[in-house]
Amino acid sequence: MTDASTSSDAVPAACATAGAPRSSERVLDGPPTTDARVSSGAAAHSSSAGPSNAVADSSPGPARLAGRLLALYAAVLALIAFWPTPVDRDAAGLLRELARVVPLLTYDIVEFTANVMLFVPLGVLLSFALPHRRGLVVPIAVVVTLVIESCQALFLAERTPSLRDIVANTLGAAFGLLVVHLVERRAASRRRAASRGSAVPAASAASSPVAPTTTRG
Repeated sequence: MTDASTSSDAVPAACATAGAPRSSERVLDGPPTTDARVSSGAAAHSSSAGPSNAVADSSPGPARLAGRLLALYAAVLALIAFWPTPVDRDAAGLLRELARVVPLLTYDIVEFTANVMLFVPLGVLLSFALPHRRGLVVPIAVVVTLVIESCQALFLAERTPSLRDIVANTLGAAFGLLVVHLVERRAASRRRAASRGSAVPAASAASSPVAPTTTRG
C-alpha cells in the first residue's frame, strides 16, 4: 500500500514538473527587455531616417534655389538698369517700323510693356524666397525701382528716369506675385481633389460586406 500511494502521488508531481516551464526557458522565450527594445528601435530609426535626412540636407529647398536665382537676376537687372546708354537705342528703327505696321504698338506702349515684363521675375522669385512674408514683395519692388530711377537721374546723363517706369516695374512685380499665388492655389485644389478621389475607393472597400467562407465536410 505504501509503494502504490507513493507512486500515485509521484505521477501528478512529475506531470506538473514537466508542464511547468523552466526559469531559463521563460527568460529565453519571454518578451525582450526594455533595453533591448530601446536599442533595436533606435537602430531601426537611425537606419531608416539616415538616408532621407541626407537627401533632404543635400537637396536645396525652393527658398534657397529662389535666392540663388534672385542673385543672378539682380546682376542682370543691374546691368540693364545702369547701362550708360539706353538699351533700346539699337532697336529704335525696328520699333518705329513696328509702330508703322501696327499703329497700336507705339514706342510708349512697347517700352511700358517691356518695363512690366522686366520686373515679373522679381515678383516670382521674391514670392519663393519669402514664402511667409509675401506682403513685402511689392514694397521691395517699389524700393528697387526707386533706387534705379534715382541713380539714373543722378549718375547717368543719357538715361531718362520716368514715373511711368516706376509704375510699370511695380505692376510687373505684382503680376509675378499674382501668378505664383494662382499656380499654388490651383495645385492645392488638385491635391485636394486627388485625395478625395483616393479616399472614396478605400471607404467603399472598407464598408463592403465580407463574403462568408464555407468549408466542405
